[in-house]
Amino acid sequence: MELMYPWVFYASLVVAAIVFLVVFKNKDNFKSGKRVANDEAIRENKYYNRLKMEYRACKAIVLITIVLSIICTSLIIARPVHVDTVVNEVHNRDIMMCIDTSESTDEINSAMCERMIQLVKEFKGERIGITIFNCKPCLLVPLTTDYDYVISVLERLQESFDLHIKVANNPFIMNVDYEVYGYKYAGTITSDRGSSFIGEGLVGSVLSFYDLEEEPDRARIIVFLTDNWLNLEYGEVYCTLEDAMNICKRYGIKVFSLAPKEVVDEEEFRELTLSTGGEFYIYTSDKVVDELKDAVDNTDTSMMKTTVTTVTDKPETLLIALAVLLTINFIASRRIHV
Repeated sequence: MELMYPWVFYASLVVAAIVFLVVFKNKDNFKSGKRVANDEAIRENKYYNRLKMEYRACKAIVLITIVLSIICTSLIIARPVHVDTVVNEVHNRDIMMCIDTSESTDEINSAMCERMIQLVKEFKGERIGITIFNCKPCLLVPLTTDYDYVISVLERLQESFDLHIKVANNPFIMNVDYEVYGYKYAGTITSDRGSSFIGEGLVGSVLSFYDLEEEPDRARIIVFLTDNWLNLEYGEVYCTLEDAMNICKRYGIKVFSLAPKEVVDEEEFRELTLSTGGEFYIYTSDKVVDELKDAVDNTDTSMMKTTVTTVTDKPETLLIALAVLLTINFIASRRIHV
C-alpha cells in the first residue's frame, strides 16, 4: 500500500504528539476543586479505588483513541492506494490495401476484396487501411481497428468492381446504379493528367502510415493491386514505381503485389516487389488470391510493450478502524462523565 500524499501523515504525527503532551501535561489537580482533610477512610474504600482505577483506564482509553483517530484520519486524507503496474506485450501490424481502380484490374480487385473481408474478420489488434488510386491516390480508410467499417468499405468497393465487370460484359445493360458504379473512382480522377500513376498510388499508401517516425519498429504491409500500366497522356509522373518501392524499403514496409496476366514490365515489377521483403503474384485464379491472403496473414507481427498502471483507493480498513476507535472513545468518554 502506498500513500498519494504522505506529507499529510507526517503532519498528523506532529499533531498527535502535541495532543498527547497537552493531555499528559502536569496540572494542579486541585485548581478547580476543594481540598479535603482526613480522607484516609475514602482512600481505603474498595468502591472508591475501583472507580478511581476505572476513571484512569477510561482516561487512558480516551487519549489513546483520540491519538489513533487522528492518525487514521490523516492516513485517509493522505489517500492510501494500491498501485499495480502491468507490462503487456502486444503483437501488432499495420496493413494498407493499395488498389489501382483502372478497368483492367476490376476482376482481381473484386476477388481480393472478397478474400480480405474474410481475413479482416479474423484479425485481432491489427490496424487496417484502404487507399485507392488512378490519376491520384485517395485515402478511403485510415488505419483503424474498426473492422466493421473496413468490411463495409470493402463490400462497397467489391460491389462497384462487380458492377463495372457486369457493364463491361454487357454494355447495353439498363438501370445502372451510378452511385455504386462511380464509387471506385472516388477522389482519384483529375482532368489534367493521365491515369494509373502507379508510384504515386503506392506512395499514397506509405504516407497513410502516419506514425512511421514515431514507431519505426512496427510491422507494416502494403497489399498492392495493379497492372503496372502507366498512362502519361496528359502529364508527367512525379514518383516512379522504383522510387516508391525504395521508400517502402527505407521504412521497412513489405509490399505484396497482385497483378493480372497482362501486367506491364513483369520482371521489373517482381524484382522491385521482392526487394521490399514481400511477395509477387500473377492472378490466374482465386487460388492465387488465397495464397496472397495466407502470405499476408503469416507475416511476422511487431512486438510492442505497453505499460498500464492502475491506482486503486484502499480506505476500507482505515475507515473501519476509525469507526471502531470513535465508538470506543464515545463509550469511555461517557463513562468518565457519569
